[in-house]
Amino acid sequence: ELREMEPALGGAKDVRRFIANAIQRFNGELRASAGADGAAFDLFPGDLESLILDRMNVAGGVSFPMRVAFEGVPPAGAETLGRNHPVVDAVSEAALARALSESEGDTLFARSGAIVTDAVAARTAVLILRLRYLIKAESDQFAEEIVCAAFQRGGGGGLRWLEPLDKAALKLLQDAVPVANMPQSERREHVQWALDALENEDGWHKGIVAERAAALAEAHSRLRKAVKSAKAEITPHEPPDIIGAYALIPSGAG
Repeated sequence: ELREMEPALGGAKDVRRFIANAIQRFNGELRASAGADGAAFDLFPGDLESLILDRMNVAGGVSFPMRVAFEGVPPAGAETLGRNHPVVDAVSEAALARALSESEGDTLFARSGAIVTDAVAARTAVLILRLRYLIKAESDQFAEEIVCAAFQRGGGGGLRWLEPLDKAALKLLQDAVPVANMPQSERREHVQWALDALENEDGWHKGIVAERAAALAEAHSRLRKAVKSAKAEITPHEPPDIIGAYALIPSGAG
């Protein structure tokens, strides 16, 4: 089950990339430690120093820059940052809070955008969706997950979702880099294209929700069978929340 979740949750390299990318947006830096051959890094917390210390539940004893590692046996004096480490938790919380704050002009944590890229051959929308479920078993429980999905316009004008779900969209988010400048007005038009495509497609989310709910039910069934518990009933909440919408424009367009 853990291996099944790995692509969505991310591994050590994903954590390192996230920390390096996010911390600089808070005026910090992740810098390779001298003489460590890439095995350790110096973390400068920037504006997040107090939040990180609070998450680590320490008033002293931690000095910055903090020597950190992400995989393998950490060098002497380095602390391994995994997905659930307090430092990663603090940076994640701060980034999410800024992204959901709806502050005007905060381009560092934009929930929508558009770039010209060589990663796609046709205009593509990448969505970050929050799916929520009611799990009925011995007691009612609520669960949620974040799913990435990407679509293009199909030949008949409808939406064609890229497969495999989640993995294809995650790969685009990882690989897509801008290769040309785009005016703000044009970026806005491309994002609006993506949102309008969803608005005009009745039940656009049905296939995504059904696939993820079935996968969740199957995972619960395997685990509950192993511990001899009754089968759980999964009821998804529809439609999912659109957390982010990003348009990828092929460099040869137009």
